[in-house]
Amino acid sequence: MIYLFLAIISSVSISVILRVFDKKIENNMILFAGNYVVCTVFSAIFGLSENVFTPIEGTTTAAIIGLISGVFYLMGFVLLQVNIRRNGIMLAGLFMRLGVLVPLLMAIVFFKERPQVVEIIGIITAIAAIFVINLEKKADGDSSVENTEVTAGPKSKAIYLLLLLLITGGLTDSFANIHDKMGNRACSDQYLLITFSVALLSSIVMAFVKKQSFRLTDFTIGMFVGFPNYFCSRFLLLSLSKLKAIVVYPVYNIATILLISLCGIIVFREKLTRNRLIGIIMVLAALVLLNIKI
Repeated sequence: MIYLFLAIISSVSISVILRVFDKKIENNMILFAGNYVVCTVFSAIFGLSENVFTPIEGTTTAAIIGLISGVFYLMGFVLLQVNIRRNGIMLAGLFMRLGVLVPLLMAIVFFKERPQVVEIIGIITAIAAIFVINLEKKADGDSSVENTEVTAGPKSKAIYLLLLLLITGGLTDSFANIHDKMGNRACSDQYLLITFSVALLSSIVMAFVKKQSFRLTDFTIGMFVGFPNYFCSRFLLLSLSKLKAIVVYPVYNIATILLISLCGIIVFREKLTRNRLIGIIMVLAALVLLNIKI
């Protein structure tokens, strides 16, 4: 259980660090490069004892899944940063964790798995929560803009940014679960090394494409993000190897949402409107229903 607790703390830390240093960030791809340098180095260090550079059975699978996962890791971080800036740490964290819908829907559509009644209710509840959160009154939005630095309710394209974060985060979690189920658990360090290396290369390429210049402040903030980012992935994989998924995922998602929401309210003074409160409660209920096995 200690691994699961550490994964939760690491996940919350990522959002908090990005929120704290948001105004100091000028070149986001340099930030992400710093993040993935730390993740890649840690993956290599921890993997040395497991012969991470020696091909074994399952290495090819880890490479393929890690290659795809690395691209989505970068996309997820970009969307997380954009959403924290646009919608606040509360909604960004909420929709990122709501990504648990994605692997479930993939199983239904592509693998023809039949959902249980409680899972169907959970899906409907989660979708309804998105609409509830989006139905912020204009008056609430205006007052929130005056009292906080972020927009209270998602308007126009903001809701699409949140949905993109949900989908990308869900796909990223799906790849970790796919490797845990289809790959060799002995290749977990190889999977992480490949994932973070690809994300690092992708961020460097994007920095050149966007013509972003190297700035030590951005790179250093990225390194601070890299520590909890790496350990979040590592501890989550370790949790899955020690505990049942039906225990790991609901606890991980619900605890992360609650802690991020508390940080948003207490630390960053984000406004908790009635619709947000109802939406958060609905999401927590949906996550529980989605992870109940009868």
